[in-house]
Amino acid sequence: MPHADPRPAALLVGADLPFGSDIARALDAAGFDVVAPGVPASLTPGLTWLGPIPNDDLAAGVPAEIAARLDVLVINAPVQQAGLRFLEVSDAAFACAMQRQLLGPAAWVRACLPWLKTQAGRIVHVGSRGAQGAWGGAHDMAGSAGIVGLTRSLALEFAEHGVRANAVAADFVPADGAPAQADAVARAVVYLAQPGEGPSGHTVLIDGLRSLRLSEARRR
Repeated sequence: MPHADPRPAALLVGADLPFGSDIARALDAAGFDVVAPGVPASLTPGLTWLGPIPNDDLAAGVPAEIAARLDVLVINAPVQQAGLRFLEVSDAAFACAMQRQLLGPAAWVRACLPWLKTQAGRIVHVGSRGAQGAWGGAHDMAGSAGIVGLTRSLALEFAEHGVRANAVAADFVPADGAPAQADAVARAVVYLAQPGEGPSGHTVLIDGLRSLRLSEARRR
């Protein structure tokens, strides 16, 4: 009796952050083998976790048997909004925000693109609604805006290879680390991870309509 073909693989970066376990379970239920770097197996039993992968050697840390069927790269980089005024944000804080929300994700995309191009793969970035601006934490808002621009550029540049790139803009994570609408965010990721024709270059906003509230424009 022939062996069934292995399920497509989804590499989930940031699985140990808010939204991560919900995304992992949703992808698994949708038929993907979910793998993640440097996350303890106890986080979501039954899924596959890779060991720590150094940032300067990302591609080498992905096993060949996973790379050969890598269909989806999901980069989960949620944002906990800082109540800092612009003049209170240090250069170091700006650099950290850029690394977490933009430079780190870009490095993962660069590492995985050779495989994604052969598979007509999908890139899904889970960030925040900060691209629309918010009171406080201008460094994080700038990082969020950067990933929107990166996503659109990737969609344009790699469309000829069938690669689709999209983003999910979630609400800010509260101080207790329990994000709202995690199920909705996970469902959006699964939708954007599906093969075939679909949206590319878009940012799906899932924030419970909070970005429409005029109260954020008031002085505090």
